[in-house]
Amino acid sequence: MKNILLIAALSMSAFSCELLDAVKSVNSMPKQMNGMNENMTDMKDKMGELEMSRDLDNVENYSVISPVPYKLLAPATKFGEFAPAMDLIKWFYTRRQTVEGSSFRDNVEDGGTLNGQPTLAAFNYEMMKIRYANALAAVAGLAPQGKTEELVAVLENGNEYSGSVVEFLAMRYYFLTNVLLENKYKDTVLKDIGELEQAVVYLKSAEFIATRPYVDQLVVTTTSFEIYPEYNEALTYGVDKTLISKYWNKLNKAFEKNLKIGSYAANEDQKAAQRQRMLSVKSEIDQGLARSQQYVAPVAP
Repeated sequence: MKNILLIAALSMSAFSCELLDAVKSVNSMPKQMNGMNENMTDMKDKMGELEMSRDLDNVENYSVISPVPYKLLAPATKFGEFAPAMDLIKWFYTRRQTVEGSSFRDNVEDGGTLNGQPTLAAFNYEMMKIRYANALAAVAGLAPQGKTEELVAVLENGNEYSGSVVEFLAMRYYFLTNVLLENKYKDTVLKDIGELEQAVVYLKSAEFIATRPYVDQLVVTTTSFEIYPEYNEALTYGVDKTLISKYWNKLNKAFEKNLKIGSYAANEDQKAAQRQRMLSVKSEIDQGLARSQQYVAPVAP
């Protein structure tokens, strides 16, 4: 009888252990599912980054690159918004290495020359580098401000990609000022409150870079173009702080001479809302003008 009770007790104990294991397994399933969902999300994000990177490589987007690469603006904006800050700078590093760290002589059959002259393949390789250089500047210029500030923190705390962040900031500043504010948002075409608001956003982003204490070190240097050497000079630049004052004055001029409020408003409420936005923009411009005095080059005696 004791043996029967012992066997029964052992059976109940074994059943209890199995039941406890089953309960633990069930309880762990949500965590496992969460882990699977996170992995799937990561994979989806990586696939999205890859797809958007391919959009940047579409040759059709480079049919017009000056003065504004209009076809490149949408894919560059999407890529910058989608990619996390560190993925963005790693992509930037890789592309920049192709532009500045490679030559057709090492990547094209027969060294890219025939009878001492560049072959068609060599020309195509340098054209690819020109496309990459434009994509780098566009992505840097159009990246969200929040991600730019993340990368500035990476730079200021020290990181293996610090050198890439330096070049990213220099390219961003160039694209914001010399491409967008000088051409797409030039003062003579800024007539709508929405356009002026966006120009203010871009100028404040440029000013953020100009106010870094190490701004004079924010330089990008290009020396690798052989067939098109003019691009070495065109793609070498730093941060000209005096441009901040120049563009705040241009936006102020646009506000005073060109801005039209309510041209397309359907009712008085919309007009009133636009007038309120106008006052906010004017306040931003006035503050920008006051700050920009520190960037004005001193007048020679």
